[in-house]
Amino acid sequence: MNTIDSPIQSDHKHAISAEDLLHQYRYAIDQSTILSKTDPRGFITYANDEFCRVAQFRLDELIGQRHNIVRHPAMPSAAFHDLWNTIKTAKVWNGIIQNQAKDGSSYWVKTTVIPIVDGEGIIREHIAIRDDITELINLQDRLERMLHASERFVPTEFLRLLERENIAEAQLGDSRLVGVTVLFADIRGFTGMSEQQAPDAVMQELNRFYSHVTPAIANHGGVIDKYIGDAIMALFPDANQALQAARAMLGGLTVYNQERRQQDLLPYRIGIGLHSGQVILGTVGSEKRFSTTILGDAVNVAARLEQSTKQVEYDVLVSEETVRMASFEEGLKRLGKLRLRGRQEPVTVYGLR
Repeated sequence: MNTIDSPIQSDHKHAISAEDLLHQYRYAIDQSTILSKTDPRGFITYANDEFCRVAQFRLDELIGQRHNIVRHPAMPSAAFHDLWNTIKTAKVWNGIIQNQAKDGSSYWVKTTVIPIVDGEGIIREHIAIRDDITELINLQDRLERMLHASERFVPTEFLRLLERENIAEAQLGDSRLVGVTVLFADIRGFTGMSEQQAPDAVMQELNRFYSHVTPAIANHGGVIDKYIGDAIMALFPDANQALQAARAMLGGLTVYNQERRQQDLLPYRIGIGLHSGQVILGTVGSEKRFSTTILGDAVNVAARLEQSTKQVEYDVLVSEETVRMASFEEGLKRLGKLRLRGRQEPVTVYGLR
């Protein structure tokens, strides 16, 4: 039986001295872990090779310094208050810290700080063990940016109506029947105006128009399903919100037209159609390429009402179904029945000033 002073025997009966074994342990740690030690006041007394490599400091530049030599300015001081409040009670602290290397670049480390106490319970030093997780944090950041970017194409609210948390959960063929108010809006005569401008100018002009008009949709609880050139299709769970949004869109257009007049530009006019009913929300396409869509008679009626605004003196036409579901009456006038293209039965419509 080996005594404490005896060399450790390997499986092959070759003796390994405690010093050699300790050297190999240290080498293994140096290859995989960022390690440092500090005295009870927080001054660095030791840093391994991996610490020096990642932080880009020589060992003699680190010894005697506090760890804030690698502190990143973006790290909140509250995190370090929590660290010190924990370890001064001889408890282990775990957390993720953003550090800054000597050249100003940042890196992230998963950190464990362990107080070393003597037999009387007095803290003699601290050992900090870290894993470099910079690549993992950068990957997570890229994924979050991609997820946020995807929300510009497929609204979160639309996915929630499909009972999906995010776009990654959406499947081809997802569908759900819901009751909504559909809003269609379109710029009058935009095609003719755009033919006289360069393509980039057309896109810039269209986006300026949208920046003045579309905020009213989100501000009143709506979701923009899609942009169709110079047209907008939006959904509202509440008919009152849809009517208020339509009025607010006209208000935004009035402000924009004032700006255009100051630049000696022709004002815009828009037509808006509103209709309430059941629609099918879902995803269509193929496994390699699919998109969200809305199907149903309510979509067709709203689109036809928007087109019919060209024939009347009202910029907003509202179906009787929407008026019936809303308590909103201000500015509404019953115009009678209107025969819509592709529909056998005429629709009772209201004009909204």
